[in-house]
Amino acid sequence: MEARNLSLIKTPARNRGVVRLTVLGALGTVALGSLIWLPQMLGQQKKPANVTMAADITPPALKTTQEEADRFSVGCISCHGQTDSPSMHTTNTVRIGCTQCHGGKAEVMKPNDDLTSKAYKDATKQAHVMPKQPELAKSSANAERVFAKWFKENKEFVKFVNPGDLRVAEETCGRCHSREVRYVQTSMMTHGGMLWQAALYNNGGYPYKNARFGESYSPDGLPQRITTPDPPSSELTRTKGILPYLDPLARWEVSQPGNILRVFERGGEARSETGIPNREARPGLPDEKLSDRGLGTLLRTDPVFLGLQKTRLLDPLLSLPGTNDHPGDYRHSGCTACHVIYANDRSPAHSGPYAAYGNQGRSAQMDPTIPKNESGHPIKHELTRAIPTRAPPAPSATPASPFPQRPPRRAT
Repeated sequence: MEARNLSLIKTPARNRGVVRLTVLGALGTVALGSLIWLPQMLGQQKKPANVTMAADITPPALKTTQEEADRFSVGCISCHGQTDSPSMHTTNTVRIGCTQCHGGKAEVMKPNDDLTSKAYKDATKQAHVMPKQPELAKSSANAERVFAKWFKENKEFVKFVNPGDLRVAEETCGRCHSREVRYVQTSMMTHGGMLWQAALYNNGGYPYKNARFGESYSPDGLPQRITTPDPPSSELTRTKGILPYLDPLARWEVSQPGNILRVFERGGEARSETGIPNREARPGLPDEKLSDRGLGTLLRTDPVFLGLQKTRLLDPLLSLPGTNDHPGDYRHSGCTACHVIYANDRSPAHSGPYAAYGNQGRSAQMDPTIPKNESGHPIKHELTRAIPTRAPPAPSATPASPFPQRPPRRAT
């Protein structure tokens, strides 16, 4: 009886020992397996001795072979011929095929030399990216005054027309110039926050001096917030003007008047009901007073928000092409707005060597398919860092005063 009792007492202890050994053995097996297999599972390899594993930071355009670039351009060259600079880079160190930047189908070849034949037109439609809005493809020139239509267009067509547009620049220019693309996306030339905030603050539409609103658009053409990756301190904002973020303008219908006294404009007359004309209204002077109801109703909105959205004082900014209908505003959007030159000014003092091409936005390209008598084309199929600007005045012994001078007083 006692022996049986002892065996009953000692058995759990023996079982616990077996369990411990089993658990320790399993853990050891898992640890050993992880040392052997985990690096391979994670794609890690043992670093050879005396070898530095540096990241490959070579831009893709420098790694592309000439054979690859030709394969992406063969169909394009069959129609357009050799352009001024095949990669648009005049240094000849960059190897890029046409469709690597523009998209489209490089395998479609020129069927014949008759540009008016059905086969040629069909091949053009197959090789080119077609827009959602047919009026944007009436000509190879930049469309005039597109404004918000540009954001309604699919980004594939935007890339085909202008690979430097900010909606697609990250996958084109940004493959080699990612830092510069980021700078442009958040620059004053793109968001225009200074003028918007000056108008809103000075007219009581927004109570703070620091800019809060700016213009920026996603790849799908939708308004978006732009942010600083590392939010700045209030001291950096005060001394350097670095902002944490900028939001798109809200719809003007939901704004509220910053100056509450505007509700008394043109007062003294009876208010008419919505939808019921006032027979006593004077001809040509409709009742457009602000609402006597709650904020945001009828016309009781902020006139500055309305003015910013309807007058668009800064447009077109870099998110949009130029108006392309008068000298001085022939250009495209994004990076190419500055780095691809259009004929905009005949003055050598302003345009330097580009003045010889006039001010009508006409082309001087080698491409035989580009009309030379049509406005809205760049001068050359080239990128440049020699962006024209106003030449400095010649130095003089007596610098002119920036202030207007009084005429000399006549002797009496």
